[in-house]
Amino acid sequence: MFRSQRTEVWAALLACVAVLTGVTVAQSPATRKPKEHPHLVKGRVLARHGGLRDALGNFDVRRQTFLFGVEPKEPRVQSLSPIKVVYEYLYRNQEPPDSFFDYSVRYQLRVVRNNTCDETVDSLSYEGTADESGKPLGRDYVLRPLEGAPKELLKPELLLPCYVLTPGNYKALTESKQSGALKPGDSFRDRPTEGR
Repeated sequence: MFRSQRTEVWAALLACVAVLTGVTVAQSPATRKPKEHPHLVKGRVLARHGGLRDALGNFDVRRQTFLFGVEPKEPRVQSLSPIKVVYEYLYRNQEPPDSFFDYSVRYQLRVVRNNTCDETVDSLSYEGTADESGKPLGRDYVLRPLEGAPKELLKPELLLPCYVLTPGNYKALTESKQSGALKPGDSFRDRPTEGR
C-alpha cells in the first residue's frame, strides 16, 4: 500500500513537472525551430507591427515583427515582395534601433522560413481590444507603414510568408540619413551593450 502511494505521488509530481515544463517551454509559432535552411534576402523594411503581440511573448524570448520588401533576384522585375519577419532576441542590446525602421536603407537578412506563422496583411494589421471584463471593444490598427514605403504592396488579402530572423543575421547595405543609424555592414550586435 505504501509503495503504491509513493508511486502515485511520484507520478503526480512528474505529471506536474511535465505540465509546468510544457507551459514554460511552450512556444509561439514563430519561435518553434524551423526545419528549413537559411535564406539570404535583400530589400527594405516596409512596416513595423506596433501592437501588443510582440510585447506579450515568452519570458525568455523578445520579438519584433515587421514587414520586409524582398528585392527580386531578376533585375527585370521592379516590384518588392512583402514578407513577414519575426525578429527574435534575448537581450535589450540586441533590439533593433528605431533607425532600423527606415525605408531608405537596404538590408541583407539571413532568415529561416517558418510557415506556421504565415498570415495575411489584414490579420497582422489589427489587434482586438477588450474592456476590464473581457468584453470585446473592437479592433485597433497596429501596422505602421514606414515613410516612403509603397503602401499599395500591403493589400489586406495578401498572404505573407513568415520568416524568423535572429541577432547577427542582418546587415545594412546602404547608409541611413538618420543620426545614430546603422552604417553599411553594421548589425544590431555592433551597438554598445546596455544590459539585459
